[in-house]
Amino acid sequence: MARTGGQSIIRRKTLHALTNPIQGKYYDWPVGFHVGLDLKNFWKLEEHKLGETTFTHFADGTAHKNRMQGNDFVTSAMYTHGVRCFSCHDVHGTGNNAELLKPASVMCLQCHGPQSPNGPHTATIEQHTHHPAGTAGNECIGCHMPKIEQTIADINVRSHTFKFIPPSATETLKVPNSCNSCHTGETTEWAKKALSSWPNASRGASRSKMVQRGRAPDSQAWRIECNIASQHCSS
Repeated sequence: MARTGGQSIIRRKTLHALTNPIQGKYYDWPVGFHVGLDLKNFWKLEEHKLGETTFTHFADGTAHKNRMQGNDFVTSAMYTHGVRCFSCHDVHGTGNNAELLKPASVMCLQCHGPQSPNGPHTATIEQHTHHPAGTAGNECIGCHMPKIEQTIADINVRSHTFKFIPPSATETLKVPNSCNSCHTGETTEWAKKALSSWPNASRGASRSKMVQRGRAPDSQAWRIECNIASQHCSS
């Protein structure tokens, strides 16, 4: 893959984006497209209205299905700050999960950490995650990349918005939340109570209210008014 920002995104999105149907049939790739052609002539995501759960999206705008990681990614703060697919993945393959350049527990902390201006803005990672070191809950991807996008049967892939999804979003928008993605034996109410015990939790507007107002969860307003601890709403 040529490592230019625009071309890499286009090529990745041809692999990780859903297309409109052709003669009533859906395809998971832009049929007929190859490098050098104009992608928009072969690929177009269905329109989505905030507040509605569709074949392709949850009500908050997060991707619903596999092969939509590219659509999630280009809405993320990571993308707007210059991160690209090849910043984390190697298209030629690695020995790590998801062809990551380094294990996930190492990858995120190259740009994020207690001493980084990117955050988290806590003295330690454990203070940010509220989970002990060495546990799944202490890894960035546990909360910021939950496996909520369905591929085959009950096999899910990770969201690429990098946003923490609170339990309140499950109640009001039916979006699977980050907490119960790991704590599968617990209820949404349990997750809400556990989260309310965390220090620095904001009491601002909820994710669902932001959607009702017509504001996408990746907007500046969402980041300001997020109902979860401000440290978890930042990128």
